[in-house]
Amino acid sequence: MSFLKYVFVVLFITFLAGCVSGPKRTPFTNQTVSSINDVELYNLVVQDEIRPAINISNVSSGMIAGAGGGALPALIGGMIDSSINKNRVRDAQVAMETFYYNTEEFNFRDVMAKKINSSIAQSLPFNQSNQPAEAILLDDKAIESRIAKLAPGQALAFTSTFYSFIDNSKSLIIESAVFVFINNKKPTAKKTQPIFFNRYVAISPSYGNGGVHSMKLWSDSQSKLYRETIESLTKTLATLITDDMKAQKDKYCGKPVKARLAFMGNRNQAKATQIDHIDHLIRVQDGAGTLYAIPDIDVSIDPKAKPTKCS
Repeated sequence: MSFLKYVFVVLFITFLAGCVSGPKRTPFTNQTVSSINDVELYNLVVQDEIRPAINISNVSSGMIAGAGGGALPALIGGMIDSSINKNRVRDAQVAMETFYYNTEEFNFRDVMAKKINSSIAQSLPFNQSNQPAEAILLDDKAIESRIAKLAPGQALAFTSTFYSFIDNSKSLIIESAVFVFINNKKPTAKKTQPIFFNRYVAISPSYGNGGVHSMKLWSDSQSKLYRETIESLTKTLATLITDDMKAQKDKYCGKPVKARLAFMGNRNQAKATQIDHIDHLIRVQDGAGTLYAIPDIDVSIDPKAKPTKCS
């Protein structure tokens, strides 16, 4: 999978089978980092807004119909279902409209640009701290053209970020993919391979009972909880990126755990390595090298697994 195809999938496909995974991590080495003295950044954030996910489920009329049997109880049950669903649709619409109204001026692209710029600047020689995030998805040809123009010592950092509600709007998730390229394409290669790549995921704690109830919590007090959570998650994500770029190791040391990880909007229990535990968030690394910061309630010790060899 090319880096652009991966970015496209991450941005526009939210629900895939649990067996699907992204490309594996490519860590920096001391040699690759020392060869870079200037960085061009393309920080991609396509989304303008977040989309609340509220599931409106039907109430079964089977129990009502089964109580007396016949057409009349079934008709009554259907009328009740219809009335309940109308109320649920109305409540969901009000919750979403209130949320959008309270976050209309909120610019996630600006928030993410500041954090990504700072993260790259702490890891590589990048000095354009005020550079805005981009909203245009470049094709492979455009990316390869940028790489081909890099002089010796120059690098292209290509980042892509998206965010969404998960778990029926109880939690927020932010995901970033980071690629770093230099102009080292071999004549026989179809595309340039990154000298650094990894994926990063930060997931918030759960708030509310899901659906409308959770959306009301995200919307209360001019969406105070939402704004604070986004700020916290972007800071956490930027720290993951900075630390990983500086680590220059193939695998992290830690204890084997089971964790509720995320890929393309789905959450699945998977084996991982716990790296750190800070302020109710646990850092873990999955089998592909992806780094997560997730609530400690979503992580449990895996007693049957043996610690993996690390560097």
